[in-house]
Amino acid sequence: MNSWRAFTLAIHLSSLGLWAGSAIMSTAVAAISFPLMKSMEVRIPGLALDQNHYRFVAGALAQRTFLIADIISFACAMAAGATMLVMIALHKNVARRLATIFRGVGLGVAIASLGAMLFVITPQMNAATRLHLEAARIGNSEAAKGHALAVDELHPVAAVLLLIQIVAVLVTLFAGAWSAASQAGPSSPTSGSPYPEPELRRKKR
Repeated sequence: MNSWRAFTLAIHLSSLGLWAGSAIMSTAVAAISFPLMKSMEVRIPGLALDQNHYRFVAGALAQRTFLIADIISFACAMAAGATMLVMIALHKNVARRLATIFRGVGLGVAIASLGAMLFVITPQMNAATRLHLEAARIGNSEAAKGHALAVDELHPVAAVLLLIQIVAVLVTLFAGAWSAASQAGPSSPTSGSPYPEPELRRKKR
């Protein structure tokens, strides 16, 4: 493996690892923040509706955490996709390998689920959450219930997309690491020697 290919592969696998880590950590923060804020019975001063204050506090924390994770994930997705295209372009025989096709499918699924979250689900959830808070501040209970229901309906979709994204990235990362390790192969002390075999040694055979 030449140095350029090794560098490209390192960037590719590092991007996948960082992508998976940010997605997993942001999901963990969101899962922990809601029950934690509820158990602490947090209160928001000036909120007209005296109910579910914890949802707004935990939601604001989760929203900012997901924003950071989305920025990291988007950058890593672009880096992983670009480096994979570079590896295929430089080594055309790589494109015909089953492992590379498998990695390409996994990366495509991960990018598609990330795109759905970034451009479809997240904007809708953020808008519904903002409207829910505004209705709660002015005491409009009917509007608050409607916006809260909209957020609740989007949560399962977001959870499924996040799960698909995490699994697809981890599968792609594992397949890439496996392929790199199998290509390296065991080292041999006599293979690749730049010096010819001594003539005396050849006569003894």
